Amino acid sequence: MTSRSVNSFEVVQNAKAAGMRAVVLKNHYVSTAALAQLAMEEVGGIEVYGGIVLNRSNGGINPEAVRRMVEVEGAPRQSCLAPDLRRGESDQV
Repeated sequence: MTSRSVNSFEVVQNAKAAGMRAVVLKNHYVSTAALAQLAMEEVGGIEVYGGIVLNRSNGGINPEAVRRMVEVEGAPRQSCLAPDLRRGESDQV
């Protein structure tokens, strides 16, 4: 894994200090849902969400995961979907 200049808790603290109401955590190797909940409880006063990564290092596009994220967050960013879809490496969403 690549070393980071700040950890997830510092990201949340910095976002709160900058006046942000919410922040999304993302990791290419592990789920961020539990970490987001823990950071939100620990820092307080800011909403923290776990992101979803659908690139090849995390198994590629999972149609069910996309459907569930749309229910929670709205439509996925086209930039996230386009590369794998253009290469034809993913199931149709």
